[in-house]
Amino acid sequence: MENAARYGQAQKERNRMNLDQVYLDTLHEYLYCHRMLSEYGRYCYRVYRKIVRSHPHDHRAWDGLGQCCQYGYGTAPNLRRAKKYYKKAAKLGNAEAQQSLGWLYESATEPDYRRARKWYARAAAQCSRDATFAIVRLGSLHEHGLGGKKDVQAALKYYRRAAKLGDADAQNAIGFLYDTGRGVRQSYKRALKWYARAATGSFHPEACNNIGNLYHNGLGVKRDVKRAKHWYKLAVRLGNEMAERNLALLQNEVQAAFGR
Repeated sequence: MENAARYGQAQKERNRMNLDQVYLDTLHEYLYCHRMLSEYGRYCYRVYRKIVRSHPHDHRAWDGLGQCCQYGYGTAPNLRRAKKYYKKAAKLGNAEAQQSLGWLYESATEPDYRRARKWYARAAAQCSRDATFAIVRLGSLHEHGLGGKKDVQAALKYYRRAAKLGDADAQNAIGFLYDTGRGVRQSYKRALKWYARAATGSFHPEACNNIGNLYHNGLGVKRDVKRAKHWYKLAVRLGNEMAERNLALLQNEVQAAFGR
């Protein structure tokens, strides 16, 4: 009888814990969707604080607090506090917090690229789609030798990994390596292939400009002013400043040719 009672009590406790988890999952979905709205931001910030007091190992709540403090959702922006909360979430294994922490170190007034690499690497090691940004940034840090040894081959490996997950920044970065021949055999055709993936899949502004440049200068393709103009104009509409200059240059060239 005593064993049966213990079993029954243990079962009730498991059921209660399961209900608690379902409640927390639902609550986190709500908070994620509403924290960026000005009328809900303060409420979400308060709820995150309550969750971490009652569930100190809830990594999503610590990450939520970090985002509130970083972006000013319901509280004044405070990067020092954001970093503190992200660290708590990151140490509990939250991939998004790890990559956010990496970005705070990388984008600081006085960047700490070594620590940025460390946290990006932890996020990337989880093989989560939530860590795609971290994988791309790892590629960039390796490509430019920031925070450690310069290694373009390692950069390419990270870019390819992120590109397979559909990341347009990574696809454009691979295209640029082939375009310039950095760490790989130069191939304008391969560059165009990767630029096209980024441009057609995600309307990546820089990739659109890069395609325009290939057609403008006849690199790997037959020179085609009409196509160059199309891609430059698309990049301009997407906010790329380099494309504005390139488009103006192309138009001047055309006018000069007709003027002769």
